[in-house]
Amino acid sequence: MGSKYIAGINPFSDFMLESIVSGVDISKKKHFVDVYNACVLILETILTNPNDIKYLDFEIKGNNGYIRLVANNLITALWLSGVFPNDVDLLVNRNVFKTEEYVYRYDKKTKKLIRKINK
Repeated sequence: MGSKYIAGINPFSDFMLESIVSGVDISKKKHFVDVYNACVLILETILTNPNDIKYLDFEIKGNNGYIRLVANNLITALWLSGVFPNDVDLLVNRNVFKTEEYVYRYDKKTKKLIRKINK
């Protein structure tokens, strides 16, 4: 799910931009553990249940200077998009998360998160 970058809204976007500006090519396999650990540190400051970090599951894709984190489940997709549900255990093995404002749908095949206005 792409959108305009605004600093301070999504800590993962901030981390990605800071890495790119610093000249770190996080798409290289040798940096995966560092990126993963950075994401864990970010989540530790946000999540109320530290055990929820076990759901963090993503890959890093890089192609011609284009880098993206690809979530392997709904929970990680939400986190990487800056959405932090309170009770993630309810979302395990699900593909949909609803808030008053939006419905988030995770497509397991394409590994994309789609956000629509909740009517």
